[in-house]
Amino acid sequence: MSGFRRILPLLVTLLAMTLFFASNIWAQVTEQDLHDFDSTGNQGQSTLLQDSTGRLFGTTYTGGNLNCGFSEGCGTVFVLHQVAGAWGYTRLYTFHTTTEGLEPRGNLVFDAAGNLYGTTASGGGAAFPGTVFKLTAPGSGRSTLTNIHVFGGSGDGTVPWGGLTIDASGNLYGTTRSGGAHSKGTVFKLTPSSDGSWSESVLYSFGASSSDGNQPMVTVTLDTAGNIYGTTEFGGTKNFGTVFQLSPNSSGGWTETVIHSVTNNEWPYPVSPILIGATGKLYGSTSGGAFQRGEIFELAPGVGGTWTEKLIYTFNGTPSDGSGPEGPLVLDSAGNFYGTTVSGGLSGLNNGTVFQLHPNSDGAWSEHVVYSFAGGTDGIEPEAGITFGRGGAMFGMTVAGGTQGQGMIFQITP
Repeated sequence: MSGFRRILPLLVTLLAMTLFFASNIWAQVTEQDLHDFDSTGNQGQSTLLQDSTGRLFGTTYTGGNLNCGFSEGCGTVFVLHQVAGAWGYTRLYTFHTTTEGLEPRGNLVFDAAGNLYGTTASGGGAAFPGTVFKLTAPGSGRSTLTNIHVFGGSGDGTVPWGGLTIDASGNLYGTTRSGGAHSKGTVFKLTPSSDGSWSESVLYSFGASSSDGNQPMVTVTLDTAGNIYGTTEFGGTKNFGTVFQLSPNSSGGWTETVIHSVTNNEWPYPVSPILIGATGKLYGSTSGGAFQRGEIFELAPGVGGTWTEKLIYTFNGTPSDGSGPEGPLVLDSAGNFYGTTVSGGLSGLNNGTVFQLHPNSDGAWSEHVVYSFAGGTDGIEPEAGITFGRGGAMFGMTVAGGTQGQGMIFQITP
């Protein structure tokens, strides 16, 4: 018994170390530059989309054809593919004119046939209202682009700043920052027909009342019951933004509920899509907060349609902490959140971070900075979220930095 007592402290220490390193798998990481953007495509602002073969698809906000009518280039769609351990970069499509489409910045989605869909924030016509486009399934040849909707018709939205969400039937959903019945943005749906055409319906126009939200800047999230969740950057009772729910009603339309209106003493200006957790809780990020560096929030459903808000992390402005979470949050199988900040990190260099939030046994959350961007030839300002690949690797993009100073695609490996 005395021998067991002597080794008990060692066993406890080893167990504590095991738990520590299990919860801090990202304590030691390797970052790799997979591609440096240049004038042929730059400012990657979309979260990368991965297919079943491991290829990564994304957009560049500018670059490509510098003679398209916009001096910085109208943007591109690209694929990153791995051959014999090396990564290759191919432009699938370059936007040729501003009337075709300009500034693709939202996320892409696949349909069941492997076709890609995305949005351009402007272009598409003389007033630059924005578009939704389709790219034929990427194969060995060049993809063909078709605009399946150009915004700006009567009562329609304009400026689809966020990307798209697709449901099991192949319908596409998204938001516009402006336009609609009250000129304060919309939620839209695009429905495919058997002849290949698409029909658009405006599910909701923001600004119907003084307390309603306005200017949604990110795409929406669908739950299994068919409800739609999202955020608006402004509007609400204090004009600091809202979290909303759209639910199908018996008349065939949609009913909006502002499930949370942000006040000035909590977390102003929601800027990320809503993430639905395993228990139905909603999560997202804001650009304000106690230190004006951003916060991560939780909304828990209650009885009678009520929701309870909780701040689970406030970026605190310390020299190593991140600042400005803008991309979507990602949830892993262990219940940890991952995301990016556009600035902060690495002893005040202020080039941005990749972070992890993990739940504690007491219900609180702890943050770990997975990686701080060093600037220079390293990336600067990761605006998009991260994408998990094989073996736990994370992939993402920055809008600046890299060897050409125009952004890069990175991989972080534990």
